Amino acid sequence: MEPVKSLGTLDIDINQESDEKNDEDNYVEKDYATTFAVDGMLYEIPTYPSHFRIAVKYEQNYYLAEIVGKVNGSAITAKEYLDMSNLKEHTKDIDILNHVGNDELKKVTDHASMESIIEGLYSAKTAELTNKEYEAIAEAQSLGKSYQLKFNLKDGTHMAMYIIPELKVVSMGDAYYQLPDTFFDQTGDVFSGLKQEALPLY
Repeated sequence: MEPVKSLGTLDIDINQESDEKNDEDNYVEKDYATTFAVDGMLYEIPTYPSHFRIAVKYEQNYYLAEIVGKVNGSAITAKEYLDMSNLKEHTKDIDILNHVGNDELKKVTDHASMESIIEGLYSAKTAELTNKEYEAIAEAQSLGKSYQLKFNLKDGTHMAMYIIPELKVVSMGDAYYQLPDTFFDQTGDVFSGLKQEALPLY
């Protein structure tokens, strides 16, 4: 189903504006500024608040745009993200994929397991990571210990997160969140027995 209600046009090119004025603060508050799809038309997606998820029509193609943080650089909380996405209502099933997302390792279709994952994510707290912890995340990703959670939605689109069970870390949008032990207790064996190859070196 194509979006119907238009919200306006992306008519401000951030790249051009910043080159001319060399001041990021000049465009942060502008409603229709973008680095992509300049002159694209914004559309409301009826099942989501427009401040969270919208569609952009550009050169006859539709793209989904989704909030990943705040303009002041701060992270949104897990609760804010999950409330806006309303995954409890919109999720059809969940794929657990390898990190790059091209290999399905497990599919979660039963309601109880999906609910335990989504409800459990509400317990995640915004992580204040040290350089050493960022290095541990990068190492886990390269060693095949990071997995993509792909939430397949009833409207035919999807949302993705990345989870590293070994480090009890999940990423939503642009931020990392720490998961408590109770998350893995209540999700049972959903994340057990997952195997993927380490990422190739370049």
